[in-house]
Amino acid sequence: MSSLSVNTGRFVLAFCVFSIAQFSAQSKELNSIEVAPSFPFIIPLNNKDYRVALMDRKGDIVFKPEALNISTFVKVDDETWLAPAQSSNNGKWGYIDQNGKWIVEAKFDQARVFANDKIARIEINSKWGFIKPDGSYLVDPIYLEVRPYYSGRAIVKKDKTSYLQVLNTKGELAFKKDFLKITDFSSNGLAAAQKDRSFLGKISKSLNMEPEKPKWGYIDRDGNWVIEPRFDSADKFNEYGTAKVWREKVMPPPIKIISVLIESLWNSESDEKRREKLTDLYGSDSYGYGIIDEKGSWVVEPKYLILHDFSESGIAWVIEQGQYPRVQGYIDTKGKLLWEGNHEDYKGEHNGLMLNHHKSNIFVDPYGKTVIKDESIQASNFYDKDVTVALRETSKEYCDNQVPCTTWGILHRNGKFNPFDNNVLAPFTYKENDDAETTIRFQHGLLAVVTKKGEIVYYNREGDIAFKLQASEDNKLALFDAEGKVRWQSKTEPFHTLAFFLPDEGDHFKDIKDYKGGIINSIKKLLVEKPRLYDSSEGVYPDPDDYTDEDLSDFSFGAFKNIASADAVNNEWNAYYYFDAHLKKKFNQYANLLEKQISHEYGPPIHDLKTKTTTSWTIDGKRLELIKNIGWWNSKHAYQIVLELKE
Repeated sequence: MSSLSVNTGRFVLAFCVFSIAQFSAQSKELNSIEVAPSFPFIIPLNNKDYRVALMDRKGDIVFKPEALNISTFVKVDDETWLAPAQSSNNGKWGYIDQNGKWIVEAKFDQARVFANDKIARIEINSKWGFIKPDGSYLVDPIYLEVRPYYSGRAIVKKDKTSYLQVLNTKGELAFKKDFLKITDFSSNGLAAAQKDRSFLGKISKSLNMEPEKPKWGYIDRDGNWVIEPRFDSADKFNEYGTAKVWREKVMPPPIKIISVLIESLWNSESDEKRREKLTDLYGSDSYGYGIIDEKGSWVVEPKYLILHDFSESGIAWVIEQGQYPRVQGYIDTKGKLLWEGNHEDYKGEHNGLMLNHHKSNIFVDPYGKTVIKDESIQASNFYDKDVTVALRETSKEYCDNQVPCTTWGILHRNGKFNPFDNNVLAPFTYKENDDAETTIRFQHGLLAVVTKKGEIVYYNREGDIAFKLQASEDNKLALFDAEGKVRWQSKTEPFHTLAFFLPDEGDHFKDIKDYKGGIINSIKKLLVEKPRLYDSSEGVYPDPDDYTDEDLSDFSFGAFKNIASADAVNNEWNAYYYFDAHLKKKFNQYANLLEKQISHEYGPPIHDLKTKTTTSWTIDGKRLELIKNIGWWNSKHAYQIVLELKE
């Protein structure tokens, strides 16, 4: 499923980063999150800037849009909820309560939510520590790395050369033991840990010899080995009381094999006895990923080449060892193969349903049974319980301006589709981090969309309009509820919110403002430049020594200047067509403006050389060309204006 990605550096990413993504990773620190009495609400102030407000569950703004960022609220006592917030005054982070009051001063470079033990991680000058809800330090910021608390324990690292250590909830070392690696502690009080190298292993490593590979086991909260280190890798225990471990296939030393054979022949043992001894010597043939219980016993013997984590319904995707075609599919917590399937088709389960990523109109349950199949839709995952967002094709024909006939709406778990108003252009998208997939989902029960009129509309899960951000009667930007009541109003005039997708001309076409008044100066600089080979499409002056004579024939001789460029990303959503039409209009406006300025200075262009893409002038015996390039590049419809001065 593609995402709206035109100019994602502005409000699209602003909305997603600050509503969900900035701290989506740390929200995993929480075992459970109650519904907070208020939540962050992005409000744009103009076509370039925005602030974050707090809205309560009644729809009232309880904290004016003054913060740069507000993260997830966590309940720290019976009456107080706290969330990290970034101040617009100094850019630092602190903590506000559900009423928008600053409880902890904004003085940190980074701040995380109050996690499971009501302890939060903070950073100052690249050093991390922990604070309590009242803002006092539990641990001063002295560590290079700190992880959130789980089961009363936190993993820390002092510097690049130090070992990992474990802190208790008093901020003290839980025990004086060092580990090469250690996972977070699970709810059963166990953590997977890789023991330190032996004395000889440390010496061999220091001499750059074949390094020893320390084994993994499991420790309790006091650092005692509960499951002795015998695995080649190990993950933390999951909610089902099992853990994924890896066992390598071990080959015995050749001298040992020879010794067993000689001894067996010397004692005149039978072939069956000899095979039994060799089998014991080689150990089990099973290797790969397996599953163990809390006692270290095998629930599933190692046999998987790939074993993913178990989902919310207790299924995991696997590929078994063996010859092609290998068995791949989904197993339960006991290792039973439920159904065969490819992970590339179904990536992840959300609220009991899995979306086919190659055909985003098919949903199956954890057992592979098709629940929804509708060839007319493209849908997002069911991130929000029983509803998701989808785009439905309403006709095979094209609508206005060659735009596909589609409508956005809500897809229910039973397959029912509730369309939004036809005026909806596209929903805002969300992204957890730079490497994560862009998604479309409800936030705090609301889905934000942008309309063709330039409004921002917020829909609830039932598909009804909850709020609109648009102009008020006195021509101010205002937030209206479903009854038309103004919930918030700015001091500024309204603006077309499509500007978040379509920035102003100075940003959209690079340095265009300079050329509006300075195109003639740019031409004068080109006139005095020393002529040389150039490639305006790549924007470079190539070194002739790096190319063959045949390659050099493709280059021009003279000088060039890239004046402006922009592009629209071609995705599956119909919003692309509107953005591309806007770009084309702006592109032609700028090109015509530049052509008039050049003609005013140097006279009319050469009529016989004028084409749809090129306008030429003769200046001091040289030919000046204003070139308008339009074409596809890496799934982007690109626009470029170039000046070329040819000898």
